[in-house]
Amino acid sequence: MSVAAAAAPVTNRHSPCIGVCRLDAPTGWCEGCGRTGVEIAGWVDADDARRLNIFSDLPERLTRLGAETRVLPWTGGEIVDMIARRIAAGQCRWSVGRPSTARILSFHAGHGAAIERSPTGLVTRSAGQALALGQHDKLRGFADVPDDRMIGLGLPMGRAAIPPVNVVTDLGADARTLEGGVGHLYDLGLGGPTLRLAIRPHDAGMAAVLDGLVGQPGDVAVSTLAAHTGDAPLVAVAETVLTRLETRTSGRELAHLLAGPLATGSRVATPDGLVPAWAAPMLFGHPATD
Repeated sequence: MSVAAAAAPVTNRHSPCIGVCRLDAPTGWCEGCGRTGVEIAGWVDADDARRLNIFSDLPERLTRLGAETRVLPWTGGEIVDMIARRIAAGQCRWSVGRPSTARILSFHAGHGAAIERSPTGLVTRSAGQALALGQHDKLRGFADVPDDRMIGLGLPMGRAAIPPVNVVTDLGADARTLEGGVGHLYDLGLGGPTLRLAIRPHDAGMAAVLDGLVGQPGDVAVSTLAAHTGDAPLVAVAETVLTRLETRTSGRELAHLLAGPLATGSRVATPDGLVPAWAAPMLFGHPATD
């Protein structure tokens, strides 16, 4: 999957630095970003054309250095535009917060998916699912080296925190819903510092069951929903501060999606360190085939 940038003229395009600042003695290239010492020193004074020219040389250099990750030159707006194009073409499967370890965390739309693009991001819908991505000037794209088969999007850690929850918690009205209407969102406490895994019930009966599970561990809640609500519909939500993936499912299917071990082929192999340690994972794009 090509990651050639759709570069539009901008000012102050970001640096390719990933926080590994060591020059390789034989080549003179930085082991983290691939730039030369001269290019690093002159970056602040370089115009956009010069910066993009340097970016174009980095994939080959980083491949020769044996690097695993490179920063893509895309700005926040270019990232959102790229994702819109690839969703429309059905070229990628997109996973919120971390690479897909179950279908609940993965979105794949076929050709011609409905996409709403705005100055603040995009919303796209497919059968039984909806995905939203917010635009942010600090959002960065990363690619694995040398294959460029997976893209990771990351936001600086200080901007990515979600209030921590480790038990089922009623978060109140779901203000970010992509389906419309009003419903309560229940955090399952199974996410992490930058990822929330939650559910939104579709009927009063399931809401009552969830109210009775508030304060319980998430795995207890999932098994209880499977036993007591069966095929009753609900919406599973995976979200970060910039992304949200909603999947229509049921109590029984939710337990299946979150259970392990996973079937062969359901995991997505992620290059080590695809999103550098200073950035929180927001969204991963990987080949559309399972």
